[in-house]
Amino acid sequence: MNRTALEEQLRSAQPARRCEAVRRLADQLEQGIVVPQSPSPTVNVMLSTASTTPASSQTPSSLAWGARCAGWYAVGLFNEDDMDGLEEFHDAGCALNIRTCVGMTFPVFSRELMHAMHGQTARPGRLILGGVGLPYRRLGRPEEDFLQRRKRAAPWDPLYTIPPAAAGIPDVKTATRFILGAGGIPCLVWSDKEDMGEPQFLRILEATMREGVGAIALRLHLPDGAARSHLHFVLETAERLHVPVAAGPGQNADKPLFDMAWWCDRDIQPYQTYLHKSAQLFHGHTLLQRGDAIGYTSIWAKRHFPDLRDRNAFYEQVGQWVPARLMRMWSDMPHNMTPSEILSLAQQGAAKEYMP
Repeated sequence: MNRTALEEQLRSAQPARRCEAVRRLADQLEQGIVVPQSPSPTVNVMLSTASTTPASSQTPSSLAWGARCAGWYAVGLFNEDDMDGLEEFHDAGCALNIRTCVGMTFPVFSRELMHAMHGQTARPGRLILGGVGLPYRRLGRPEEDFLQRRKRAAPWDPLYTIPPAAAGIPDVKTATRFILGAGGIPCLVWSDKEDMGEPQFLRILEATMREGVGAIALRLHLPDGAARSHLHFVLETAERLHVPVAAGPGQNADKPLFDMAWWCDRDIQPYQTYLHKSAQLFHGHTLLQRGDAIGYTSIWAKRHFPDLRDRNAFYEQVGQWVPARLMRMWSDMPHNMTPSEILSLAQQGAAKEYMP
């Protein structure tokens, strides 16, 4: 079957057919029948399978394949209120050898932050939180119950005639507890279009970090004007506080899906290295959380790396050295390994990698 037919099969409604297409396309890559673009450091972890038009619809497999063909270093699937396609996306990344990151988002309510947000939004107290680096779909009963409540949630009521909890809107602590239980890193979801001053953003970030948030998911639109300076402040603050950032423009109807122009934007260039290292960190976290539940937010990580700089460096190193195609092998990693033993094993993976 030729490439065009297989790429069409990636959009099939049947997961088994999509997985078969991924396997055949991976074989064509290995044989040199399909030659992707030259590898680049580009990362975009804010893509989604949601779409308003059938013509632009994507599947987890088609997103992984498109990013691999574009030469990206890492690609992320970030949907709202669901984890559908998580395993398929990781499996496709493993078969195609491209680092994958899965996240999800949902609204939360913070009574503490209502005053800080007053006048900045029509929905004071409303934030978007989520998780990044979600490693698998298997969940415990509390996490499944959380997802079911979110599916039944009522639309946001800005007048609060219905209490947020009764409407299915969790508070920050409940949300972070869910993400931690699902094996991910709780994150504050932000946009460079937010019309909010720097003190307010800093207060929101610090308040959510006290409740367990450990990363920022940044939706990029790269608007003109004052919002550009706010973007710099967010990224500079994240780097100063050693908070990893999952970033990308997501889908934009006006640009090709796998367009890399945003990565070269003048306001992104100073932070390319940090965004690249963050993608490595999320990959390293995913590998170790899948393997022995010792990801970035685990008790093991906090015990061995109480300093965030050291913790970041460790997970970045694992994510850099271990190629995506070895993800399944790392799912069966030995238990109770030390950091030095893990890095030694990761170095062996680096020696086997055939692409950056």
